[in-house]
Amino acid sequence: MALTITAVDLRGKFADPAIAELVFENNTVANELVTFQDDVKSSTVFSENGATVSMQAFTAGVPISAGSLDSFDKLITPVLGQFHQEFDPTGLRLSSWKRNLKAGAYNFLPDDYTKLIIGGVYAKKISFDAENKFWNHATATYKSAVAGLTAASPNTSVSTQEQALAAASPTVPSLLFNGVIQYMIYNDANAANTLAVGGRQKVVGTTITSINIRDEYNKLFIGIPPLTLENADGDLYWYAPKSHRQLIAIYNSTPANYQSGGYAQSGNDWTFNGIPIKFVPIPENCMIAAKRSYINWCTDLMSDLNEFKLDQWDKRTQLWFVQTVFSIFAHVTNQKFNALYVG
Repeated sequence: MALTITAVDLRGKFADPAIAELVFENNTVANELVTFQDDVKSSTVFSENGATVSMQAFTAGVPISAGSLDSFDKLITPVLGQFHQEFDPTGLRLSSWKRNLKAGAYNFLPDDYTKLIIGGVYAKKISFDAENKFWNHATATYKSAVAGLTAASPNTSVSTQEQALAAASPTVPSLLFNGVIQYMIYNDANAANTLAVGGRQKVVGTTITSINIRDEYNKLFIGIPPLTLENADGDLYWYAPKSHRQLIAIYNSTPANYQSGGYAQSGNDWTFNGIPIKFVPIPENCMIAAKRSYINWCTDLMSDLNEFKLDQWDKRTQLWFVQTVFSIFAHVTNQKFNALYVG
């Protein structure tokens, strides 16, 4: 989302303050809720390594090999998306914006309108929309694949709740990437590089209300792998829908609930059992417990594929267009250490 306002093409580096200002507009990037992988001009490789060990009795002879060393690479290629809107500014001469117009019959677009509306309202909407897609988006092919899976209890199977979430996921035709939640459910980031149910720790939930919210948070807390908790290192976050801010406050406003423990508040920030809660645009009745370093927002921000155009689409007219081209991809690593709750 390399965004700023100019009358010509903007092509620049992330260090440019004009670009950074709007890239960091949405909450996920601005507050570093995930790992931001920029400068991915074409593709990048994520490497994952693991091992198992097996103690055995000493022998003076040739020992039997036991245990394993595992390593695999995953190639990630961000996809291109765009926003495009055409508009006729001539009507602004009849609005309150007329006082900002420069003298001259051909001046229809006030500089303040460009800065405040296009550069402010419109550009921010783009940034927020990209954030929504990063967390919650699915391709049509993905939806069809997940719908065809057989739901079952094991962690290696999809749940009926996950299938319902996938089916209800927003889809932008031809925007070929899946959001964080969808990626956790079904992806090909594995040693075989084949599509399969994700390695996330599956937690089956229900409809969350201000009455049962603590019980549901405890379900996810139990689902977090102990090793993840032991090695949190201040990097472990609880990702929850934005509505949970109100639900938690309502729950905690009852003295008996407050005394039961679990939730703690400092200013506008909440924690549950010591884990910071980050409110992000994910569906209701869905939560994630994961290290921020395992959730990656990939983009080619520093390449010349990020641009924002504001110009006349035909110099013979007073019709203008605003267009943004950007790249985006969501990738989740170390999947077995992340927990996904879907109700």
